[in-house]
Amino acid sequence: MTTFMPAGAPRRQTREVCQQPASRPQTVDRWDLLHLVIELRKRLGITDREITVLRAHLSVLPHGPLDPARPAFSFMRVGDIIDRANGMEPRRFRRGEARLESIGLVRRKLSANGRRFPERDGDGQIVAAYGIDLSPLIGRYTELVETRDAMVEAARRFRAVRNDISARIQSLVRSTEVLHADLRARTERLRDVARALLRRVSTTLHDLQNLDRELTEIERDAADDGGAPSDQAPCEPSPPALSPESRDRAPREVSAAPLWPSATGALRAAAPDKTARDDGQIVRRIESEPKDINRTSAPGELPQQAVALAWTRCATITSLYPDMPPSVHGLGQLIQEFSSFLGLGQDITARAVGLLGWDGALLAIDYLAEKIQKIDRPRAYLEAMLSGYRSGKPIAGGRVQPLGTAAKGGYAAA
Repeated sequence: MTTFMPAGAPRRQTREVCQQPASRPQTVDRWDLLHLVIELRKRLGITDREITVLRAHLSVLPHGPLDPARPAFSFMRVGDIIDRANGMEPRRFRRGEARLESIGLVRRKLSANGRRFPERDGDGQIVAAYGIDLSPLIGRYTELVETRDAMVEAARRFRAVRNDISARIQSLVRSTEVLHADLRARTERLRDVARALLRRVSTTLHDLQNLDRELTEIERDAADDGGAPSDQAPCEPSPPALSPESRDRAPREVSAAPLWPSATGALRAAAPDKTARDDGQIVRRIESEPKDINRTSAPGELPQQAVALAWTRCATITSLYPDMPPSVHGLGQLIQEFSSFLGLGQDITARAVGLLGWDGALLAIDYLAEKIQKIDRPRAYLEAMLSGYRSGKPIAGGRVQPLGTAAKGGYAAA
């Protein structure tokens, strides 16, 4: 008799031989793992030495993400791996490895003579090694992530409680004028304690919770006293209805002031007139004092007196141009034309006028014309004169003095 097995029924051989592979653990990026350890360094109790040692061992692992299911051995010689640890001393490097092992991040396996080397199977694959095993660190990745997230959440809660306490204390301080002397003294004492506590680095969430309880008691007593600050104004009793005769007789007295002043109104009157964004200062624009510029001739204007005085001192220029030009345009054309005879360009001549003024430029160019036979490069010579003028030295044989030392007109007599 032949027994048929339904096609949909699973066969025993399939279940035993072709088993479903287990889900592979999540791979980890080595540098994300190192950054996670750095964030938890205070919680783990490690220093820069252990971080540097761990970074060196992670750098010698095979490239790619780290798989918790595969071995992760670092078996490089200490004399070679310390180059990856910023040249750390070997003894200090080994102490860092011992510290990492004591907190459960690595596992050390030392050979009899202290050498570090891998052990391979018949196919040449590394199955074990004498050195540093980083598998414990990779296996604790999920645990470290959860610890980091818990620390971030605790820090967020700490900031929220701290900010809430600061705001509530400030609200109480603003209402001290309407509180009794006892509540006022308690509020000021609590403010001083909170100020010192919130500035302390070692303050914990438990300390803030104790401070919050004391603050809540003061707020409750202030509310019973009728002077506690509140976000919503309490309902005020409405004034009694007035008769028509009373309304006609004294309407202004009734509208001028309420019959029953409320605690909210007292708080509003006692509140300071400056807020957190306004510290009570008046910001006014302060104009700087005008600076006294000694130059009397600007490039865009022609000071007749100064230029006329300089013109009488320019022997070389006046020998070719007896009459002084009456305008800025004419004087500019004259200087450009005369400068072309000396081999000067228009650019450096314009810079000389802008720096020295019309009168100073006339004296400088005339001085250069007098010495033209002894000057090989007139353009470079004029450049040197302008540079010396900027550094505060007199130029043109003392005819042009720097600003602050020259006489009125931009130059001094030789």
